[in-house]
Amino acid sequence: MLQYYVEDGCGNVGVCNLLFEVKDCKKPTPYCEDGVVTVLMPSSKSVQIWASDFNLGSFDNCTKKEDLIFSFSSDTTEKSRIFTCDDLGSSSVQMWVTDEAGNQDYCEVFIDIQDNNDVCGNGASVNIGGRVSSINRQIGIEGVEVNVIDSNGVATMHPTLTNGSFLFKNMSKGQDYIIAPSKDDDPLNGVNTRDLVAIQQHLLGKRVFTEPYQYIAADVNNNRKVSSGDILALRKLILGKVSGFGAFDNKSWRFVDQSFTFVDPLYPWPFKERIEYEKIASSKMKTNFNGIKIGDLTGDVNLLGNTPRGKGAPLHLYAPNQILEEGDIYSMSLKTRDKGTIAGLQLSLKFDPKYFEFVEFKSGLLELDPSSFGMKSLRDGVVLLSWSNAVGVEMSSEDLVTLVFKVRSKCSSAEVLHLTQKFLSAEAYTPALEVRKVDLTFGGQEVALLQNTPNPFKKQTTIGFVLPREMPVTLTVYNMNGKVLYVKNLVAFGGYNHVDIRNEELDGAGVFYYELTGVDFTKTRKMILIR
Repeated sequence: MLQYYVEDGCGNVGVCNLLFEVKDCKKPTPYCEDGVVTVLMPSSKSVQIWASDFNLGSFDNCTKKEDLIFSFSSDTTEKSRIFTCDDLGSSSVQMWVTDEAGNQDYCEVFIDIQDNNDVCGNGASVNIGGRVSSINRQIGIEGVEVNVIDSNGVATMHPTLTNGSFLFKNMSKGQDYIIAPSKDDDPLNGVNTRDLVAIQQHLLGKRVFTEPYQYIAADVNNNRKVSSGDILALRKLILGKVSGFGAFDNKSWRFVDQSFTFVDPLYPWPFKERIEYEKIASSKMKTNFNGIKIGDLTGDVNLLGNTPRGKGAPLHLYAPNQILEEGDIYSMSLKTRDKGTIAGLQLSLKFDPKYFEFVEFKSGLLELDPSSFGMKSLRDGVVLLSWSNAVGVEMSSEDLVTLVFKVRSKCSSAEVLHLTQKFLSAEAYTPALEVRKVDLTFGGQEVALLQNTPNPFKKQTTIGFVLPREMPVTLTVYNMNGKVLYVKNLVAFGGYNHVDIRNEELDGAGVFYYELTGVDFTKTRKMILIR
């Protein structure tokens, strides 16, 4: 029990008792072996596996390691399983960890059941299986199309499972087989402007590649070398000027036989992308490949929904907010008051084509050329920007870049312009390849309360306002007598925000005042409701 004492200025004391219970609500942290390979016992044609066999140091905040319970499901009694001939090959299982409070979590692993002694009676056939995994994090790659081609040219395809495993059962003994994986989807997975910085730094000798897989990933245009041509090709992909790596006679993923030894790790070409078995006499369950995501030099590829990112201070951009008339030319100069050096910047700017027509861009502190901008989606009101510099640029009060628009209809620039994550994540990158999230606000450090639209109104009106950063604000509407009719408290975004108000939320027709208040400001305007 907790006991609170509160005393006022006159010496009066109040007491409040609070009963509480301390509970362990935190899930344990599971750590699993990468996988287990085992064989069926000749006597039973089966093998028993315990969930604890997969444990690699799981722990909990309150329960001792030796008191944790390991199971194959949320049912803690399922501590083991029997695997038989029906389970030959690789399959995915879950290792569940349960603490003394009943909290549970799990990790997914794979188990490879082999029949080396032919106890299942498949003497005339063999199995071919293995795993396709990533280089950087050794995570299985799902959905890889693994093709097995026999000596007659007949091909069979199986996609890899969640853990990257694959299995071809009952293949003919004595036959020749070629195993070749392929994956050419989602070209932008793991690819962004940070990778351009990494390639530029390598070419300038500032951060030279040391692994053969880095060279393969950087060879975007597939000409067996890393050059400025790969930077141009990758930037085209990032900006949507090409739809995939097929434009460069390449694929989104390349695969290397895991047992392959590079003669020269700094010049990995040619490398072995298939595994061949001649007159196969026994099952081959270690047909393993390493997958390389082309264009991903920084390990961003998302395989399990948890893309790793570096962490840096956000970069805050701002631009002038203006009320614009039809025919005006609006120069949107992006500035920042933040300090530090950036070596890369990417963003996608969305504008409303009903109000704006894009005219041109102008370089500022960032030196840009037409290859830095993506214009393919201009009709939809989207401009993409990708800039990189291996050395980096020190931030200052100068304009970073200016985008020029012709105004088609009266508007507020803050109402029709904003960053969108749909095409490119708004990010900046330091020379150390840290990621800085980017946001955009309008109006510098000033708060702007906009005139409601429409005004006068009958059924509903919209009150817009612009803030320099995210902050709590209160919007209040009151009548000519000062009676408060409407109050809305919210944490508003940096940039443009709006609140819709219906006529039934106010008291009759007439003139009303609406007021926006924050920690250090108050802004007021009038609006008219008619019946």
